[in-house]
Amino acid sequence: MLRTWLRCCCVLRPRAQKTFIYTKCGVTTMVGAPPRSVVKPLPNVGRCDHTYLYHIMKNYRHLPPLLVFVKDTDSIHQAAMARPAREFMHSALRSGFACGQWPDEWYSIWHESAALLRLSKSDYNSTWTQARYGPLGAGGSRRSTFKSRSQNFGVWVQRLEAELEWLNVHRRSLTTARLWPVCYGAVFAATRAAISNVPYEVWHALESKLKRGDNIEESHFMERLWAVLLSPRLSGREEEELSCSSTALQIYAHGMLGTLQQCDCTQSCAAAGWQ
Repeated sequence: MLRTWLRCCCVLRPRAQKTFIYTKCGVTTMVGAPPRSVVKPLPNVGRCDHTYLYHIMKNYRHLPPLLVFVKDTDSIHQAAMARPAREFMHSALRSGFACGQWPDEWYSIWHESAALLRLSKSDYNSTWTQARYGPLGAGGSRRSTFKSRSQNFGVWVQRLEAELEWLNVHRRSLTTARLWPVCYGAVFAATRAAISNVPYEVWHALESKLKRGDNIEESHFMERLWAVLLSPRLSGREEEELSCSSTALQIYAHGMLGTLQQCDCTQSCAAAGWQ
């Protein structure tokens, strides 16, 4: 279960300033942890997305130049392959954000927002819940319903925009972007500049929303929000070029909804007049 972050830490040493290991099962020590590691137990809420938000919020004023976020398993519900750690970290240094998983040739990181924002999950595999591990403070879970109060992902985002003025003023309305990048798998790297471009109040609000319980719909929404918040927004022309390169759209309602598929720039874009 820990092999992913161990591999990553081996690549980072000795340049890594510090490694933070957050546990949500009551563990306070970690055998084999890299040097200069900090092991911190947290309440078992919000899955890895809450953990990342917590770390950003608590260290917002003292972030290193590059942060690598890795969960304790490389399980991913997408046909994808892990990118070499050095490659995706260097990519993040160039652009501000990079995903640790790269979709296979059939899929793309780009999603039609109109379809993606219709995402709604009624439940998630209950075997992943950890309420059986005891009270909340010992790594157990806050018992709660999976379904959020929002009808779908789009409604959840609209409520964020209404609550957080920055999303409209400085990022423009998220829901007006035609294409969204999505990083599945919860392994990614981001620069201090990219994270700091998003105000502390936004990270704090998101972290608070993921405290509702362990197995909650909001964590799936947050998984689809990381790349949008941390990546530069595409121009209108770039969106047109990417859209015309795709010959299919993922319509599976409970997974990678809205994913651009079967991209072929040489044929479909030429037919649309793009050179």
